[in-house]
Amino acid sequence: MSSLNPDNPTIDIFPPLHRKDVLACQTSAWYTTFQRKTIKTTIINALGEDFRAYLESDGLIIPEGAEDHRPTGDLSSDEEMGSDHDDGEDSSPMARFSFPEIDQHIRRAISSYDAVFPKLNWTAPKDAGWMLSSGGPLRCTSPADVYLLLKSSDFTMHDLDTDRIFEGCIDNSHSNSQATNGFGNGVADGLSPDPHSVTSDSSETNHTVQLELVLKKWYEIERSREVRCFVRNNRLLAISQRDPNFFEHLLSQETQNLMRSTVLKFWNEEVKFKFANGEVTSYVMDLLLTRDLSRAHIVDFNPYAPRTDPLLFEWSELVELHTRAEQEVIELGIESLNLEESPHTGGRTASGIDLPLLRIVTSPNQSARPMYSHNMIPADALSDNAMRFAAEIAVEMAQREREAQEIEARRGER
Repeated sequence: MSSLNPDNPTIDIFPPLHRKDVLACQTSAWYTTFQRKTIKTTIINALGEDFRAYLESDGLIIPEGAEDHRPTGDLSSDEEMGSDHDDGEDSSPMARFSFPEIDQHIRRAISSYDAVFPKLNWTAPKDAGWMLSSGGPLRCTSPADVYLLLKSSDFTMHDLDTDRIFEGCIDNSHSNSQATNGFGNGVADGLSPDPHSVTSDSSETNHTVQLELVLKKWYEIERSREVRCFVRNNRLLAISQRDPNFFEHLLSQETQNLMRSTVLKFWNEEVKFKFANGEVTSYVMDLLLTRDLSRAHIVDFNPYAPRTDPLLFEWSELVELHTRAEQEVIELGIESLNLEESPHTGGRTASGIDLPLLRIVTSPNQSARPMYSHNMIPADALSDNAMRFAAEIAVEMAQREREAQEIEARRGER
C-alpha cells in the first residue's frame, strides 16, 4: 500500500482522545438521534453482574433455558461440554447460569425482527460468525445463538475491561462515570434511552460503564455497499470500502462518483453537528448504501483512534489529508490535493483528488485474506479434549495463508 509520507511534526496522527469520544460511540448514545437513519435495534441494558460473570467465565456453556432449539453451532449445553467429568480426573463442576428475563427480551426482539445480530456496547462478535453454521454470519434466531456468539468471540472481551475501553484517553480515570462526561443517555441511571431499549431489574453495578446487549435486525447485506468514513475536526477526509474483496462493478468512475457524493451528502445533512450533539468532532462512521447507491444508513460509529481499523488506508495517509485540508482550506470541487497516485484510489489522477478521498479494492490480487481468519478454529476443536490442539491448528492455518499469498504473488509477477 502506498503512503503519502507525511512530514509535518506539528500535527499528531490522532486527535486527543477523551472518554466522551468513546462513550459517544456506544449504540445507546447515538441510536435515538439517528433512529430513522439506521437499522432497527433493541438495547437491553442493566444486565447485572451475573451476566458479566457469565461472559468472563471459562467454557462455552449455554445458559439454562436459552435453547429454543439446538444452537446452529452445535455447542449447546454443559452436559455436552462436560461429558468427561466422569473419567476419574479431579475436576471442578462447571458454573451454571440462567437469565430468564434476558432470554425473554431476546425472544421478543427475534419475534419482531425474525432474526438478530448481537453486539455489546461497542463491539460485535464478528470474529465468531463462523460458529453459526447456517442462516448466515451472525444471524441469531434464539437466545442460545446470541450467547454462543458472545462467548466465542475474542472481540467482545474488549467491552468487559474498562482499562481497554478507555485506553489512550487523556482524561482516563476510574473515578469518572458516564454521566460526568455528558453522555448519561439514560443508561447509567437505569432509564431506557429509546422506546426499543429495555432495562433489567438487576441491581446497579460499580463499573463506570454499564454493560449493554444490543440486538439489531439481521439483514443479508451486500458487502460491496458497506463503507467506512473517517471524520476529523468535523471534516470528512476519506471513505474506504469495508469488505476486503474485489468487486468489479465498483471500478466504474461513475459508480465511485455516486458513492462519494451520496456519502458526503448524507454526512453533511444527517450526521455533521448531530453526532454527540456536535461535542465530538473526530470519529469513524460505518455506512450501508442502498442498492442504487443513492441513500445511506448508519451501521455504527467508532472512535478515531488506533483501535479502529483504517482498512484500505494508513493512519499516516489520513493525517496527511487532514494536514493539507487544514492548511489549504479545501472545498469540495474547488480545490484539490496534489497527492501521489495510489492503486487504491480507483484510477483518480494525481492532480485531481478532492475530499473525501474514496478508496476501493481495484483488482483480485489486491483482495485481503479472509477477515478474522485467525479466529476460525473448527467447533469440534473447542471441546475440552481438543483445546490443547487449538494453537497448533491456528499455526497451521496461518502457514497455509502465507503459502497461498506467496503463490498469488508469484502469479502476479508473471
